[in-house]
Amino acid sequence: MRKNVVLLVGMVAVFGLSTMIAGCSSKPSCKLLYKQYKKCKKMPLTEEAFVSMCDKLSDKAQTKEEIKCSAKSGCDAFKKCIKESEKKSRAERMSKRWKKAMDKAAKGEYSSAMTFCQVWKDDLSDDFKAKCAKLPAKAAGALLKEIAANRDAGKVSHKEVKCWDLKRYAKKAGPELQKKAELLCKEIALARDVNTVKESVAKNLKKASPYLPYQCNESQLDKYRKLGTPYAQKAVGVIVDECYKKLGLYMLEKKVPKMKYGCYIKDLYNGIKKYKITDPKIDELMKKAAELCEKKK
Repeated sequence: MRKNVVLLVGMVAVFGLSTMIAGCSSKPSCKLLYKQYKKCKKMPLTEEAFVSMCDKLSDKAQTKEEIKCSAKSGCDAFKKCIKESEKKSRAERMSKRWKKAMDKAAKGEYSSAMTFCQVWKDDLSDDFKAKCAKLPAKAAGALLKEIAANRDAGKVSHKEVKCWDLKRYAKKAGPELQKKAELLCKEIALARDVNTVKESVAKNLKKASPYLPYQCNESQLDKYRKLGTPYAQKAVGVIVDECYKKLGLYMLEKKVPKMKYGCYIKDLYNGIKKYKITDPKIDELMKKAAELCEKKK
């Protein structure tokens, strides 16, 4: 017994009592973490509340890392450990958020990825900064292809076409893509007008008093032509065919027999002549209309 007491006294003399006590209680735990927080950082919670919450979150990666930090001796080492664990956990969270965003991007939905880059711009690592820098061009390029395909298929409702997103991404990507985006979205507006003309012509073919949709007017057609693209040229051809051939014959049949004192179909008459719409029935009715629609010399 005396031998054990002498040994203990010797250990105290060599290592110090406080060091030995700390060593006995330095096993990482929520309780020790609380004590470290209270000693080295701010801790508004009671020990009971903190430990209870810590135990519930003990399976979380960040909590596990912080519990490990509780074994650090000295506040400087503890604070450094906590800071590193927070940095590590933040990096893991960012990676998970980015993966989710890119999973959506793979399906053509880039809004989450763009939002990620904007919201976390001050916290991005160099790797994420590089990825975010390339994202606008990638997103704009993908949407250009998608929207062009929708345009050609006639699927151009505001719900089907994301022109607002395209313009937003292209603006960040640079002037070249921005110009392409602006032009494509103007073509989308034209595609919507083509659909509107088709719908209007179909309705007018059932009316006793049909009329030309405003998109058939020469001033409007000139506006479309100014886009200067192959699609615009093709779309103008479709509108001309709908207005002056399909609807033109029906309007001539309804209007010409009733004309006695003036030309009531001047725009239609001039359009059919300009675009050289020919058909035996149209030719016959145009000949009758000429008596009132041609200017007298």
